[in-house]
Amino acid sequence: MNIIKRYQSQHKIIITLCKQLLSLGTIDEVKQDPEFVLKIFTTLDNILSLHLQSEDENLYPQLLSHKNSLIKNTSISMRNELLETTSAYADYKNKYLSKENLQHNPADYVNDTKTIINALLTRIEKEETELYSLFN
Repeated sequence: MNIIKRYQSQHKIIITLCKQLLSLGTIDEVKQDPEFVLKIFTTLDNILSLHLQSEDENLYPQLLSHKNSLIKNTSISMRNELLETTSAYADYKNKYLSKENLQHNPADYVNDTKTIINALLTRIEKEETELYSLFN
């Protein structure tokens, strides 16, 4: 399935941005250069938002109606988990996608960033190993 390769490619970009955001995830970095932290965060948000929207509108509808029951059932499970991760990310984004909010409590931002990035990376890894591997 060619569409899977596109999502895998997007995952690589998202992983790189997540790691970059984590590397900036110190209280000092947030205090010293919140604009740069916000720039990376905004870039990640733009790519992640498009990726999630595409999965929601294109990938999962195809997989949820797939003839292969293993693919269909795995997709159902993944979709439910995706909704949880997407909701947690939306809360995080609403809380921190402004310079003022980053600077208001950098310690909370750093902790919340670690939590959400780990959730995103876990989600990507699970999708790659449990779902996309069914197409190899």
